[in-house]
Parts: sequence; C-alpha cells; structure tokens
Amino acid sequence: MIVTDLLAFLHGQLREDERIARAAEPVVDVMYGWCDLVTDEVEVERTHHQQHLPNRVLAEIAAKRRIIAECCHMIRRGQPEKAGAEWILQVLAMPYADRPDYRPEWAPGA
Repeated sequence: MIVTDLLAFLHGQLREDERIARAAEPVVDVMYGWCDLVTDEVEVERTHHQQHLPNRVLAEIAAKRRIIAECCHMIRRGQPEKAGAEWILQVLAMPYADRPDYRPEWAPGA
C-alpha cells in the first residue's frame, strides 16, 4: 500500500467535508416547535440532525486530522507502529469507500 496516496485522499475528503460544513447555514430549531405532539420518530430525526450540525462536523474533522498527524509520526518511527498506523488510516478512509477515487487496496485487511 502506498501510504502517501491514502494520506492525500484522506486530506482531500476532509477538505471537502470542511468546505461543505462551513458553507452550511446555521439551523434554527423551529421545525418542531409548532406542534406539541412530538413522536419518537420525529425526536430521533431531530437528534440525528443536531448531531450533524456544522460545528460538530468541524470538530470531527479536527479530531480526524489529529489522528492522521499522529499516524504520520508513527509511520516515520517504523515498525511495529507503522502497521498499526496504516490500519488506522485505512479505517478512517472507510466512510469514503463510495467515492470514485477510493482504491480497493485501502480497505482494512485488503
């Protein structure tokens, strides 16, 4: 596996996620305020939306960047840390497996 290609891919995906999150309008929770009857289904949907607000997405991106930076340090140190760091990078890429530039060899265990 060529780690530099995987790193470039991950950084590109995170940049795109960040661009989208920063462009998102702040959400005001008025959608559910008109009715006293809030079903469990509506509450689940509301919670899901709240957990994917731009600030939360940006915090997750920042955390992933810190993980990637630590993986780079581990790879530079060599074995045995290198194998673990490469696996972590592969796992971080899993949510992007549906993207056209994702490579099957980046899948964990491939």
